[in-house]
Amino acid sequence: MFLVRKLLIISSIFLLTQNLWALNQADLLKLKETNRCSGCDLSGANFRNANLENAVLRGANLKGADLNGANLIGADLNGANLIGADLGNAILLNSDILWIHHNNRTTFCMATMPDGKSNMDC
Repeated sequence: MFLVRKLLIISSIFLLTQNLWALNQADLLKLKETNRCSGCDLSGANFRNANLENAVLRGANLKGADLNGANLIGADLNGANLIGADLGNAILLNSDILWIHHNNRTTFCMATMPDGKSNMDC
């Protein structure tokens, strides 16, 4: 019984910290310096209310990222992994979201979509 409990605790800690290990700090620095990071691993990153206007994030891993309120005007997100990401209140006006990967945990609540319309699917 003690071994089972110990394994459950270790597994829980691993699952809770998995996103912390996934974010590549070098990729984050590259994005901050150049506003470009195609194919980068930015999973779980906090971009809440960030200015990512015209950012090139083509094919980037943004799984579980917090993009709530982010300015993504004109951003290239083509092929990005947005599974479980929060894009609530984000501004995606004129951005390229073709072929993004998303699921039912990806939030676009009140986001301004590329065509200028507000997503009211909350």
